[in-house]
Amino acid sequence: MRKMVFIVVMVFLIFLCCGCSGKEEENVDTEPGGYVEKIVELSAQTTFTELVQGDEDIRLSDNISLRDMVSEDGGEHFQEKGDTLAIGGVIMEYMPYTMKSSPEGNRLFYTYEDGKRICMLATVDDRLIKLESILGAEDVYPIFYYGAGYFYVLQGNSVYQINADTGETKFLAEIQGYPQYLAADKENVYIVCQDGVLLYDLEKGEIAAQQDEILSSFAGGRNDILIYPCENGIYVAVHEGVYWHEMYGDSMEQLVDGSIYGLGNRDRQLAGMAVVENQDSRDSFLIYCSDGVLLRYDYEDDFVPAQKFLRVYSLYEDSQINRGVIAFREKYPDIAVKYEIGMNGSYGMTEEDALKNLATELAAGEGPDILVMDDIPYHSYLEKGVLMDLSEIRGEMTDEEYFNHIIDGMGTENGLYVVPVSFVVPVLVGVQEEIEGIESLTELTNMLESANAESGGCVVGVVNEDEILGLLAQSSMGAWMSGDRTLNLDAVEEFLSQAKRIYEMQIKGVPEELRHLIVGRPQYETILKRRYGVFGIGGVSIAGYNRVSLFPEAPFYGGFLWGEYNDLSDYFSYLKYNDATSWGMLPGQNYGACMPVSLLSINAATDTKEESSLFVKYMLSEEFQKRALLGFPVNRQAYLDIQEKNEGFSQRTSSIHRENGDGFEIDINWPTEEDFRALDKIIEDIKGVNICENRIYNSVISQGLKVLTGEQSVEEAVDAINTELQIYLSE
Repeated sequence: MRKMVFIVVMVFLIFLCCGCSGKEEENVDTEPGGYVEKIVELSAQTTFTELVQGDEDIRLSDNISLRDMVSEDGGEHFQEKGDTLAIGGVIMEYMPYTMKSSPEGNRLFYTYEDGKRICMLATVDDRLIKLESILGAEDVYPIFYYGAGYFYVLQGNSVYQINADTGETKFLAEIQGYPQYLAADKENVYIVCQDGVLLYDLEKGEIAAQQDEILSSFAGGRNDILIYPCENGIYVAVHEGVYWHEMYGDSMEQLVDGSIYGLGNRDRQLAGMAVVENQDSRDSFLIYCSDGVLLRYDYEDDFVPAQKFLRVYSLYEDSQINRGVIAFREKYPDIAVKYEIGMNGSYGMTEEDALKNLATELAAGEGPDILVMDDIPYHSYLEKGVLMDLSEIRGEMTDEEYFNHIIDGMGTENGLYVVPVSFVVPVLVGVQEEIEGIESLTELTNMLESANAESGGCVVGVVNEDEILGLLAQSSMGAWMSGDRTLNLDAVEEFLSQAKRIYEMQIKGVPEELRHLIVGRPQYETILKRRYGVFGIGGVSIAGYNRVSLFPEAPFYGGFLWGEYNDLSDYFSYLKYNDATSWGMLPGQNYGACMPVSLLSINAATDTKEESSLFVKYMLSEEFQKRALLGFPVNRQAYLDIQEKNEGFSQRTSSIHRENGDGFEIDINWPTEEDFRALDKIIEDIKGVNICENRIYNSVISQGLKVLTGEQSVEEAVDAINTELQIYLSE
């Protein structure tokens, strides 16, 4: 396979400024030529597990029934292959767990024998090889990979190499930092870890003396990535696109732009990649996705790239927006649309750089058509007249169709410039007689102090200073900045003072070993994830679980309710288990307000007003809002659709393990009609929105951590926040 000897003309023009968002150049002659996407038709009605490539064939592996499909013509066509059926019965006798295929059809899998975990290799010529133990007794699931004639196993931090034909096993290395992905050629193993990419030299049998900083910066920490080594470089496939990187070179060249193709659909996991060498040296790419779609990208010399796109921009990835772009593209195929992410993994890019690049475009009367404002300084852009008034769109939205009292919370006296796609509701759970009528942050603190005096222990079920500040901010952060974009220092001082009081009483009831505990489940990419952590520790359903498992005596717990399928069933089930508890809006400095998510604005200078308005309307429509997973939809019918999902709900159990060794299970049921009526009332009573610009939020939280840990006083923190933000707020 040959490396491309030129920079491929991309499907569209991008603005190359420190890897910033893709700005279109005006009046530029675009030469024909670019990569075109198509979906490869597969005759088999199955979803394969992976795509693996050998010297001649490309195999789609089915690790359930072992009915594979193989292409012998470079991925143009696939035929069913029965060469693995003979070993299927033998493999299934062992009840295999994780399994990996080679291009020849050999299978590596692990199973249990006499209560011990073992690794097995089954070959297409009917050999079953029991490998020497490489899995040990540790409770870590092994992950299998294939590359250049060998299987590779990640077992915890250990890396093993297994001959794909003989089963000969070799320990390679112990890796610092948990590995997340692995690829290999005949010279190197490429190990993607949380903080970078580690190269292992197979010839020398050691970690390579020279590491690749550009590759490491680009690929490190990515969970959904495919790497295909190729001569003196590698291809990398991520949702943002397909890239070529010459080893130890200084760039990542984008060949296929995922933002305008199905590759950008983040609902899909990338399950396998093959590269097909063509006579003109422009390689083709096959990428198999978890939803059973096989994407193919071929370079066509006469392809004419689109000259104009509806550009949707967010500073950070928002999976709800990404989902909307994909769905909008499918519904309106005649409108070319792309999703740009400012913080897109470009080497050396900072948030400040990305915002400056965006501001430069907007100041020139250009820039993206749709702006997702969750991480962009909304009030500053509003003052500068950058945003289009959306009152015309709002005028078509009736109260019967939408939660307009929430949408109107984003409005100003001059108009409506931002609309949220969804929202979450900060709530507090406790004894009704105690939480009823409590609205302010000071009242909340006094109530918790009273409860602490009685119990002398944990009162609100959070385990460290980060969680306390994050919880209290959910119902207070909207008070930290006044309407004229000046800091409300009195509100900031009150917030930090009350947070310190709560921290000092709360932390006494939290054992030292629990203070860095993270319990939760991953969330989709959203501002909630960035502020409350990968495991969603700001969610009230997680707080309910912690109340049951860690703090059974705590009288209160709180967090945001975000309306996702499991979130609702978990929340109400834990609520019932906690017995005779009531719930309501979380008291705070901006009591009664929800937190809006995925905030949409239109660039006032757009020359695609009609298409931009259509995109916003589609994002708010029932059709799309049924897919909204980052909060309750602002569309009422889509909200009611959530309540009707009980038809597909299956009762499950939640296993609880307490620190004292006690273990039990809680039934997780779909909420009752009474539960939903209580939720309806909470949502109807919402009084506005609770938002805070990133810089302000981060400053208050970071300085607040120092207050809670005793590094500085409240007064010193307020001064530091004021000094830090004055220049920012004056811009």
